[in-house]
Amino acid sequence: LEPTSPLSTHALTGCMRGIGVEARVKELFVNPKILSELLKNNLSKIAITSLSKAFAHISWNNMEFKTCWLKALMIVIDSVEYNALKQPFYLLNVLLNISDATADTVSSMAAIEIDTVLKNNSKAFYATLHALEFLAIIISSSVNLYKWYSSNPSKWEWILEWLQDNQAPPARFSSSVRPFKSKDSLTEHYSSFSYDYEASRTIKLKAQKILEIFIQVKRKEDLKIPYDIWNYSSCYEDKFTKDQQVWIRDDRLDCFDKKKVAMVLDEMLCLASSYDINHVEFIEIESDLLYK
Repeated sequence: LEPTSPLSTHALTGCMRGIGVEARVKELFVNPKILSELLKNNLSKIAITSLSKAFAHISWNNMEFKTCWLKALMIVIDSVEYNALKQPFYLLNVLLNISDATADTVSSMAAIEIDTVLKNNSKAFYATLHALEFLAIIISSSVNLYKWYSSNPSKWEWILEWLQDNQAPPARFSSSVRPFKSKDSLTEHYSSFSYDYEASRTIKLKAQKILEIFIQVKRKEDLKIPYDIWNYSSCYEDKFTKDQQVWIRDDRLDCFDKKKVAMVLDEMLCLASSYDINHVEFIEIESDLLYK
């Protein structure tokens, strides 16, 4: 089917009924809770790339499925920790850049839904900061979403206030803003974040940069974000070779570390450190942190 020949939810479920597909599979297209579970269990790069292409095709002028897709993404964004936010925001970016007859309506719905979810998690520092970074990038690429945010600044004034009040990671036992969403995440991650001067400095620069972007939106200025953080072209289509230089993203310091490919395995790369030739590490080819 061509992108301009949409496969409606009604037609799709009718087709699946005819070939005997289970009812639970049909519910994926109309039940946000079930769709959100599918998304949370398939956050690898290759899965997200495949889902984005399928969803974009099914949702063309299909308001029923777009609504389900949007609500499912909000469930995922509301529940996952900061280091799993990139994938649902990428799918949100795909959804909001589908230029069909429903685009304006979907953008307005998305802005309101996003605002609710962000407010729900505003006491979780890293989740909110990462979510706002991804949102700023989406606003810069989606004409309709930019139009909504630039036309309704009073509805998201709290974002500017949050960024101004949270320019650095909070203390571990802060009563107002905590580092992570859950106590389990605090135990698991906090040792690598605690009082690290370099990490705190990098996070402060990130917060300032995001604040500047939202101020530009409020002033209705043109946005020019000079980087693309999605990195969702399939790495399985790339050919890695021994001694090739690759980049590994360090989310904690928001920077990249250059590594050399020591060995190419089936679905993994063995990487050698630039600083210690005796130290090697393994990373999945489809890892979100791997850049060529």
